[in-house]
Amino acid sequence: MLLITQVILTRGLHLDGLADWADALGGKSDKTTRLAIMKDPRVGAFGVIALVTVFLAKWVALERMLSMGSFIWIVFIMVISRDMMVVLMTTLPYARSEEGMASPFIKDISPGQKIGAHIFCLFLCLMAGPIGLVFYGLGWVITRFLKASYVSCFGGITGDLLGATNEIVEMILLMICAANASLILDFTGWDWVQALM
Repeated sequence: MLLITQVILTRGLHLDGLADWADALGGKSDKTTRLAIMKDPRVGAFGVIALVTVFLAKWVALERMLSMGSFIWIVFIMVISRDMMVVLMTTLPYARSEEGMASPFIKDISPGQKIGAHIFCLFLCLMAGPIGLVFYGLGWVITRFLKASYVSCFGGITGDLLGATNEIVEMILLMICAANASLILDFTGWDWVQALM
């Protein structure tokens, strides 16, 4: 239900971006051709592989998190992954010369919106305790790697790459949380910090 709800709420845009990103990287080596591949509405083999991999990884992670009682982290991770899109929107140029679906959002985002998004995300992470900030930092590190590859392979950011970023960051953080679910629960919140003092 969680996976289906995500797809419905985003109309599959993030997953479409993930598939286009994978197809573009699996295709030709020049930026112009990669951007053209991402425009193509058809999904290739690399896109299908990426979609299946992410769906399976999320399924396993969510199942484990729900069974271990660490479902609250799903909310934190979803907010972090979306804040990482704001990081890219405000630090990278738009890669296409022509207008795209994401270009108005990228061009019109204000400093106030950027600051507001980061403050909201950090406030939410603080509610989870110090480990919330650790997860925010992990999201930022993943995004830095993605940012460097986007500049090198595409010359900037597009809507598809924003969607791919959301899916990649979310999947990796969910997997990390699921692999350490019981340990993370012990260090969620601030009570354990007070106990140490």
